[in-house]
Amino acid sequence: MNLKLWSALVLAFIATVIWASPESSECSVFAAGDVNQSEYCFRLDLTVENPAGGAGNLTDYPVVFSVPALNWINNDQMDARFWDVRPTQGGFGSEVNLLAQDCACDSSKWWLTVPSLPDESSRTFRVYIGNGEQKRNQGIRFTGNEVVSHAADAVFSITDNLQVDVELELTDSSVQTASLFEEWTTPTTGYKLDLVDVASALTLRAYANSSTCEVTWSSAWTDTNVLFSYRFASAAGNDLFIDANGVNVAACDTDEPSITSAGGVFNVGANLDSAILRQFEVISAGTIVVDYGFDALAVSESSAADPTYTGTIQDYGPNDKDLSYTFTRDQSGLNTTVGALTLTSAGSTADYTATGIEILGATFAQDPFAAANENSNALGYDFFGSIIDGINAPRAMAWSMFLGSIGLLLAVVVFLWLRNAPIAMFAAALPLTYGSINGLIPLWWLILWALLFITAYGAQQWGEQA
Repeated sequence: MNLKLWSALVLAFIATVIWASPESSECSVFAAGDVNQSEYCFRLDLTVENPAGGAGNLTDYPVVFSVPALNWINNDQMDARFWDVRPTQGGFGSEVNLLAQDCACDSSKWWLTVPSLPDESSRTFRVYIGNGEQKRNQGIRFTGNEVVSHAADAVFSITDNLQVDVELELTDSSVQTASLFEEWTTPTTGYKLDLVDVASALTLRAYANSSTCEVTWSSAWTDTNVLFSYRFASAAGNDLFIDANGVNVAACDTDEPSITSAGGVFNVGANLDSAILRQFEVISAGTIVVDYGFDALAVSESSAADPTYTGTIQDYGPNDKDLSYTFTRDQSGLNTTVGALTLTSAGSTADYTATGIEILGATFAQDPFAAANENSNALGYDFFGSIIDGINAPRAMAWSMFLGSIGLLLAVVVFLWLRNAPIAMFAAALPLTYGSINGLIPLWWLILWALLFITAYGAQQWGEQA
């Protein structure tokens, strides 16, 4: 009875371990965070070349790459929302800006901002994916050549109790004249939040009709993500405000009874340069009316005719007011290459196409029923291999069960002969050793048997001492 129970437990253990094999393609990372390279499963290289006579000297320029993102998502190598993407240059800690989009297509567009690309040069960027803890906050890079807008709509024509939140990173605090957002008609109707030049100092200025409220740009806001809030609430005293990360930095008394409805196009980031916009919300009387997160699920390209790229940005708010975008980004003269997806911990390739084979919910990178890396010249391979070919099971599982069964028979014989559990376990490992040496089963499976041997030996010693 004990022998039957032991055999059943060992066979169940074999099946369980093979099902949970770390050689399965499904990447499961129990990462402590997103700050270490080892906490990402996969990596790939994106290379852009600027040959002689190409695009000239480029600085902070968005370059587009087409990557097989849907394949990686389907094979559980990358998060479906692209949250686990970490683009770097010159080292793991040097992250660069990347706008991923078009999640539901075979060739996803990734706009990567190249910090510097002189004429007759190339740059390679390493992108890490596959991290269960990473929650990437991407945004649109504005270079002064982007138009993001929505046609005139009553949803944007808010006259009082208005708040607009803009999550912005400005990478250069040089003076510029641009609008973070505007529902505006010339000369002085509507509301907006602008960047303006005041005595050669960059200034953030809020408008409520002809009235304004402003604050000089702080160096602490440069090269960091800042949540700016525009607030207007008609009241006696201060009624127009600018907040930075929840702290009020400007408050003004405009005496405006309300904001006059402009009834015009709602623009986001008009003429904005050296900036990344990551979140945008319009709030009326405490209720969100539009919400743009600029994540990969929300940004979708509809047409591409270089240098003009157009598409939509989904509204996550209750009114479905999707933004339209037009990027004018000349890609002529640039050559791009997308490298193979590889394991971060080793140089071996991780690229594959879906096999369509799924076992207990686990999708496999390669056909687990096909022979791979097996030594066909091994002693007895022709005989044993013909037996395995007739077993309708994944090769590694079939070999493990077959060799494990032979090992159990040896273990029974040795145990009945010597009455010694550790030596019986050692005998059971001999067929598995043969399999591991010849590439029939993974080395880690043999290591497990070594641990069982040590445990059995320790249990016997403990029993004898007791």
